[in-house]
Amino acid sequence: MSGKGRTMLILVSERRPQLFKDALIAALGIAVAVGAPGRAQIPSGLTEVWPTDTLATIQAAVDSGGVVYFQPGTYSWTGALVITNTVELTAPKPTGNFDTGTGKDDRVWKAKITKSPIGIWDPNIPEGAPLDPIIQINCPGKTENVTISNLNTECLSSGMCIALGGGGNSARVSNCRMKTIDDGYGFVSWLANTRSVTVENCHVEAGTAGFLYPDGTSPNTDCIVFGTSNHATIEARNNIAVNHCDTLDVSTAVEVVWNQNPDTQVVISNSWLQTAGEGYAIFYYDCACSIGTVSHNTLVGNYSFLHYENSGTGGIIEGNRFECSGGGIVSLYFKDSSEVTVQGNTWTGSVQYGGIILDGDSSHNVFMVNDTSDLNAGAAHIFVQPECQNNLFARNVIGSLGPNALAGVQCSGDKNYFVRDDYSQSGILGVTACGIPCVWLANTYDPETGVLLAEPERNFVFESDGFPPGTDAAEQVLDDPREFTGTTTNIVVGH
Repeated sequence: MSGKGRTMLILVSERRPQLFKDALIAALGIAVAVGAPGRAQIPSGLTEVWPTDTLATIQAAVDSGGVVYFQPGTYSWTGALVITNTVELTAPKPTGNFDTGTGKDDRVWKAKITKSPIGIWDPNIPEGAPLDPIIQINCPGKTENVTISNLNTECLSSGMCIALGGGGNSARVSNCRMKTIDDGYGFVSWLANTRSVTVENCHVEAGTAGFLYPDGTSPNTDCIVFGTSNHATIEARNNIAVNHCDTLDVSTAVEVVWNQNPDTQVVISNSWLQTAGEGYAIFYYDCACSIGTVSHNTLVGNYSFLHYENSGTGGIIEGNRFECSGGGIVSLYFKDSSEVTVQGNTWTGSVQYGGIILDGDSSHNVFMVNDTSDLNAGAAHIFVQPECQNNLFARNVIGSLGPNALAGVQCSGDKNYFVRDDYSQSGILGVTACGIPCVWLANTYDPETGVLLAEPERNFVFESDGFPPGTDAAEQVLDDPREFTGTTTNIVVGH
């Protein structure tokens, strides 16, 4: 402090710097929100916004770029906060425990944004009307980088929390909560060209109110969606996504659909993905790119857990846990897919039909060291339908079967290989004792005409001590084509 011709030094005790700082702030009349980051920890260009600010004020802060810091409290607006430039939206980091292995999350967010949107699925809204999110990312160029973190967003009616469109270099959403009460989306990338998209450490819930239309039908509710877009990378990792819709078979926890870029790298990992009713934990459909990597997730539900259809070749599904809690239809379904490696996954619970089903033209896939020993299947643990060829099943553990099941493995395709799988729990008394076989190499039918094909190509079955104790291949492998043609068309090697 300086006066007439003299300078007064203020000495700060090294042991009490915070006490002096607090006193100085009080003397100068500066109010600092609890939990606000220090300027040394954040980029320059910080703008603070408050729950009492209007949407227009917050929009102006976002348009200025830099870091927009949401002070604690509840924000509510009726329009959409639109992002068209490089900016970071952030708030105090949530506190509490977050466990994607158990689906438990007791974190508390300090800044919450609520909105009652019109609703993207409202039947009174004309087709093609603008989407109605809480936050809309719509960058026009290729270089923008957008980060949203530590925000709790909640749609109080139909709609979506965060929508990504347009272009840009990267979009990252982390440590956020996204919740829709009736129908709609938590996070959606739609018609977007943003190069890199990441959703991580988030808690996303959709359809929490069990909303139904007046005619009793259920809307579409999706937690995390990447659709009709062109991205170089898509990452959904370390999330908890729970879909509460219980009557519609297209409701999902994570969805990748109609992707336009054949080179997109997709990673879905280390997440708790849960659906009610007829929903899909992961729905992967009609994409130019491969499935990428789906690893170390817990998929919970009772209908179809991973549905992979009409998409590119390649990918790996590894180390996932399928908790079939409601006796649904199928846990892992492939149609018109190829060159996917499925390994080290485990199953528990029960399914009405099958654990793994290959349909359409699904070929050159590899299934290794998967364990369905704790899964009870109503029909078969593995189905290989006609036209599915050159698939390898090796060292998998096949679980128990219901009383009206067909077999541990039912294969009506050709040129498939079953090598050293463990069927010790799936064979019941053996075929010669009128039981259920471990492997049923069924007759192959033309899928269009239904006509039985007399001479299908050979399948290969090789087991080493893999059948139930006291039985062998003759008792546990039912070779239907041999019975039909009078010749051996499959190669079966017992122990």
